[in-house]
Amino acid sequence: MRKAHSYCIEAAICLYVCSDGVCEIFQANREIRELKTFIDLISVYQQQQTNHLESIFCSHLSNQGSNVFNDDFSLIQVKLNPPQMPCNQGAEEVQPPQ
Repeated sequence: MRKAHSYCIEAAICLYVCSDGVCEIFQANREIRELKTFIDLISVYQQQQTNHLESIFCSHLSNQGSNVFNDDFSLIQVKLNPPQMPCNQGAEEVQPPQ
């Protein structure tokens, strides 16, 4: 049985959601790229002011030495902005339908 985990995500950050195919890219030498390498790549490209998701996509294609991915490639960037007020301040309680 898996244990449940929860994490507090601070406001004003970027969260990346990706498919397993993004992290399990075979490089030209037929070795699988490690997750840490992918995280480092995001850190480098995130500092660019251009479309860094496109840069990551192109980098993955280049590193695997092919124009077609062997696995799925889905990568989403979610930007979290700080809330304008504390989460529950001024919120109305919603009653479930009966």
